[in-house]
Amino acid sequence: MIPHHDFDENLYNLLKQTCQNMAKEMNTDTNVDTLIKDDTLKEIATFIPTSLDYLTQVTKLNIDLATPLLATIKKYLSDNHTSTSLDVPVNIKPCKTTDKVYIVQQIDRKVDLPEIAACKHISMEELLDDIEAIYCMGLKLNLNYYVNSILTAEEQQEIQHLLTQVPEDKIYHAYKALNDSYTKVDIRIMYIKMLFEKSKQGK
Repeated sequence: MIPHHDFDENLYNLLKQTCQNMAKEMNTDTNVDTLIKDDTLKEIATFIPTSLDYLTQVTKLNIDLATPLLATIKKYLSDNHTSTSLDVPVNIKPCKTTDKVYIVQQIDRKVDLPEIAACKHISMEELLDDIEAIYCMGLKLNLNYYVNSILTAEEQQEIQHLLTQVPEDKIYHAYKALNDSYTKVDIRIMYIKMLFEKSKQGK
């Protein structure tokens, strides 16, 4: 379950109103709780997905219900002059709802990434796939605590400099150039850290 302090209350109220309107249109016996659970609305208001694919991935809702909710999200973002539709890296693998909630909670508690991966019985590469999927949903995560524990400021600067020289969909160039000095995980975690920092600057 998403901690209550994490969701956008204004968006949550709008989403609930949208569901109430849909319930009235369907029939008099249908109520909001029948359509969608309150925790699901709060989860949507936490991750604020901005595409139908991500909305259905987060909630497992059918398209008939997800489409009006997506329209509400987009109108809310437009009315408030904000956006979570960021420059998305290519070939991002989906992250299961239960996995992403756990990952977000553990990163918020500053748990080391290898420990998170071990608890989920996945590799570091798979964990980084999930973190990138979370980024694509518009959620902001702070990975500085972990990056600072594995890389010095000088090492971070070296990797970041090279990453800014290659296209975002050609990160393998950075792997090749820095392979003698850094692991693929080191380079990729810096890349993801840069994505989150870029999203903050664009907010």
